[in-house]
Amino acid sequence: MRSRYVRLGAKEVRGAKLASRYETNPTLTDDEAFDVQAFGTLLMARFGASDSAGDVYYSYAILDQDTGVRFRAYAAQSGPAYAGLPAECFVDFDNDDYRLKPEVLMTLQDFEKWLTTVNQA
Repeated sequence: MRSRYVRLGAKEVRGAKLASRYETNPTLTDDEAFDVQAFGTLLMARFGASDSAGDVYYSYAILDQDTGVRFRAYAAQSGPAYAGLPAECFVDFDNDDYRLKPEVLMTLQDFEKWLTTVNQA
């Protein structure tokens, strides 16, 4: 069975912070949204060991095969978050419109639901 989310090579997704877990999954408590270890455990269960992380605790490059959205799930000093290329992910980066494109927001929200589902597919 094909997984909607697949891991990409470590250098395939670069970019800036798009959103925190709290912003993509408002059902989480503050403690859950900012729990670096718990987020890392969920990611490791789905994708294995983290890419070499540099100045972050861990990092995973991911492709949503349904939408084509590429993003990075990671945790740094500010907590668990998602990153991506601004030109691909923001409505109009060149003209300072930093709202997430609808398909990007949907991808991150759906990824959170998938990631936190007990019965991993």
